[in-house]
Amino acid sequence: MRPQRVAIWVGLAGFAVGVAMTWAGIQQLGSVSGFLHIPAAEAAFYERLVGPVVVAPAPGHDGRYYLLLAIDPFLQQVDDYEAAFDFPRYRAQRIAYPMVAGLLGSIPAKAAMWSLVLVNIGAIGLGCWSTARLSHALGKNGWWGLSFVVNPGVYFELLIDGGSILGWALAILAIERLLKGRNGPAVLLLVAAGLSRETMLIVAAACAAYVFRNDPKWSIRLAAWPLAIWLAWATIVGLRLTGPMVPNTVSAAPFTGFGPAVAHWLDQGGPHLAVGVLVLMCTAIAIFGIIKYPSPVSGTALGFGLLMFVLGHGVLSDYGNLSRAMIPMVPSALLILAPVRS
Repeated sequence: MRPQRVAIWVGLAGFAVGVAMTWAGIQQLGSVSGFLHIPAAEAAFYERLVGPVVVAPAPGHDGRYYLLLAIDPFLQQVDDYEAAFDFPRYRAQRIAYPMVAGLLGSIPAKAAMWSLVLVNIGAIGLGCWSTARLSHALGKNGWWGLSFVVNPGVYFELLIDGGSILGWALAILAIERLLKGRNGPAVLLLVAAGLSRETMLIVAAACAAYVFRNDPKWSIRLAAWPLAIWLAWATIVGLRLTGPMVPNTVSAAPFTGFGPAVAHWLDQGGPHLAVGVLVLMCTAIAIFGIIKYPSPVSGTALGFGLLMFVLGHGVLSDYGNLSRAMIPMVPSALLILAPVRS
């Protein structure tokens, strides 16, 4: 079967898996509003926007922030952000996903609530299709594209209406475009990925490092444009909203959150230990990959593996948060280990 056809089938399979995971999430959470994870103290505010909502345990989660960004991506209702967001400036930096879901703020809140879920389903299909194309560009079987969705981080991000699924899908497509010599589109995709989640700038750095020896000018562009656009948007947000650019998800010093997190994994066992060990294994595979098969994929995996050692205990100790923060690790590790086609 031709690689392009394989990629289409893999993308469709990923989309179907996304639909199945969403259905399972609705059954688990009670309704689509459950993906917003609205705590009881804030329920009245959001019910004025979307009607009755499922109440989540405190302190809630990211979905409700993305809803506000989807209906007001250009930060007009500053008072609402300041009242509803824990870290207004930090949350509003991640604008690409809610901007797409809200169609630039042109749809009502209830439609945006559904659109957040639908965009993530589409992003899963896009991610599988992009990973299949990337697998082929690396000389491997396109069916490894399903590695995108064989990933606990994707499921947990879907359940909270998170933006990392779209960001990682765009980043993968950027790597594929780069390997095919389409540097201009790769830069644009890396810009969009960085605006989805700031940690996707690690992918831009990996791409820049990969091409530096052969093409220093494009290396600078690959690193500089995503960072410059992200900083420009972060500056605009900083002029409108208060709070830190990076909250307490990052440790004051490297390894200060990692040690206690390992102790927590060993104490709790179960999924905490399983996800922790999985991420450490993927980091070891990334080191092997950067030595044996250097590419933007292995560079990305290594970058996220190193990121783990500076994250705070609050992220590292929760298996859902850890798997979401490390969302590129599992598919990257599988692509590194996948055999090259004969």
